[in-house]
Amino acid sequence: MTTYKEIPLSASTNGKGILINATESPGDSVHTAIADQLDDKYDKIYLYATNKHTEIVSLTLEYGDQTIVQQIPKTDGLEIVLPGLYLRNAETIKIYASVTDVVTVFGSVGRTEPDA
Repeated sequence: MTTYKEIPLSASTNGKGILINATESPGDSVHTAIADQLDDKYDKIYLYATNKHTEIVSLTLEYGDQTIVQQIPKTDGLEIVLPGLYLRNAETIKIYASVTDVVTVFGSVGRTEPDA
């Protein structure tokens, strides 16, 4: 059997959003995945962002050893940034933005691991 549980992002305090301060690499730490390489242990990560700036902000995700760049429009709601992608082996997600202190990232992690 496998256990699936929802957990907050590892860099989140009490499930709250993470304000992105960094404007260059390495970005602000958002999540460190489960520290295992087995196929049946992984994190499925969902990220959303809100932008309180007056213009579009470029958001760069350092997703393990890959880079994902996304434009975040000024919005009163949340924009999807990461739609449930998998990560494991203690890989990290770090984020930086083109403007400091205007983008907040929210998210959740679906952690899957076999029952002990």
